[in-house]
Amino acid sequence: MKINKQVTALTLSVSALVLSFGGLASAHVTVKPGEAPTGSYQTFSIGVPTEKDQPTVAVRLDVPKGVASVMPTVIPGWTITTERSGSGEDAVVTSISWTGGQIGAGLRGEFTFSAKTPDNPTTLQWKAYQTYADGSVVAWNASEADQPKKADGSPDFATTGPFSVTEVAAEDPATATANSQSVDDAQRTANRSQTLALLALAVALAAFALITRANKKK
Repeated sequence: MKINKQVTALTLSVSALVLSFGGLASAHVTVKPGEAPTGSYQTFSIGVPTEKDQPTVAVRLDVPKGVASVMPTVIPGWTITTERSGSGEDAVVTSISWTGGQIGAGLRGEFTFSAKTPDNPTTLQWKAYQTYADGSVVAWNASEADQPKKADGSPDFATTGPFSVTEVAAEDPATATANSQSVDDAQRTANRSQTLALLALAVALAAFALITRANKKK
């Protein structure tokens, strides 16, 4: 019985180890959301898993054409720089770089930025470049068809990985109307709650005034 328990425990441990390595091997640098309406302001996030036994020390994300008003979020411990094309009001951000921090082995970091999607339907291809402490770079800039393969035919993420995409589509009028109604309903509920709170405060003050007056008469 004791041996069976030890075998079971060992089997579970090995299975967990295999699953953990399998999950790590399938991890990608990804940009979300995967879908967004045209001409809308969105908060995008880029998830960066460290798949080697050394930390990630830099990340660069190329911003697709048509994406405007890019504004990265401040992250303590990381220096954020942007590259731009054009000048003045016509300047647009073409890439964002995060440097100076670290994402340890087996850990995942997340960076965010806000931006306005293109006014016309399109597919945004987010190409990212992940730099490790030893200077090696994994370029997440290939399509699935161009993804390098190992000898056994499985994907090889040692130097290249697939890029993320965001499908930008015109919002369905019915969905837009429903969203607008939801916002209006929420606003009406907030206004009603505020009114009730003010009325309750007025009643409480009136009651306090009456009690104070009654005590003075005593």
